[in-house]
Amino acid sequence: MPDDSRPKPEEHIPSTTAGSVGSAEPIGSTASAVSIDPEAPGPTSVHLPPHILERELGSEIVLLNLETELYFGLDEVGARIWHSLTTLDSVAAAVEELTRVFDAEPETLEADVNRLVGELLERGLLAPGSRDPTPAAGS
Repeated sequence: MPDDSRPKPEEHIPSTTAGSVGSAEPIGSTASAVSIDPEAPGPTSVHLPPHILERELGSEIVLLNLETELYFGLDEVGARIWHSLTTLDSVAAAVEELTRVFDAEPETLEADVNRLVGELLERGLLAPGSRDPTPAAGS
């Protein structure tokens, strides 16, 4: 019997909000449209840039860009994707992990993750490439 308790991303597309203190609007609205080519290949790995602060609020995540002083919110699904992207070594590893979490076709999930990665990269909330290795002591 299939496990029907797993969330279905196609039923709830990850959403984000953006704004400055005192305002917020959904990312992708006409006021803040982001043009992302879904066919363009994305980076193989991403990491959290040093100018981004993240805070969990319940099941959601709020990101603050210290350079632009804008904040961004990720709903529960977006927060789960964010966690996988920022803790695993590659986007592919995040997609693989998320296929065990969400009840979705791997191709659909991969497209949703790549779309969110593109949006977060364009807004400077993620940076392409692996995290910088920690310098060895005494270097």
